[in-house]
Amino acid sequence: MQDLLLIIVILLTLGITIIIGNLVFTKLSESGLTDNRNSGADYHTARLIMNNTRDKVIPQFDVIFVGVLVAGILGAAILAFAVRSLPVFFIAGFVFIIIIIMISAIISNVYDEIADHAQLTEYSSPFTAMEFVMSNLPLFILGGAVLISIVLYGMWRLQI
Repeated sequence: MQDLLLIIVILLTLGITIIIGNLVFTKLSESGLTDNRNSGADYHTARLIMNNTRDKVIPQFDVIFVGVLVAGILGAAILAFAVRSLPVFFIAGFVFIIIIIMISAIISNVYDEIADHAQLTEYSSPFTAMEFVMSNLPLFILGGAVLISIVLYGMWRLQI
C-alpha cells in the first residue's frame, strides 16, 4: 500500500514538471521565433524543429502521464504478489488506505491550485487527461488500493 503513496508523489511531481516544461518551451520558442535578427537557413531549420516539437511532442506528455499512473498501479499490484500477508493486517491496511485517500485528495487540490493559477492556466490547458486524472486522483488511488487488496487476499488464499 505504500506504493500508492509513492505514485501520488510521482504524479504530482510529473504533472508540475510537465506544466513548467511547457511554459519554458513556449516562452523559448516564442522569443526565438520573433527574433528578426536571425534569418538564415539555420534559423528556418530551428523554427521548423520548434514547431514540430510544439505540435507533436508536447501533446504526448498527456499520454505519458496516464501511462505512468497505469504502470504505477499495475506495478504495485504485481509487487503485491511477492508480499506474504495475513488477514489480521486487513484492519491496519484499511486505515492506511483511508489515510492515503485523504492525502491524495490534498495532493489533487494542490495540483488544481497550481494548474489553475492565472499565469499557468494557458500552459496547463493542453493536458486534458492529466487534468482529469489529477481531479479524480482519490478515485484512481481507491481503485489501485482495491486492486492491491484483491491481490493480497488472493495470495493469502493461495498460501493456505
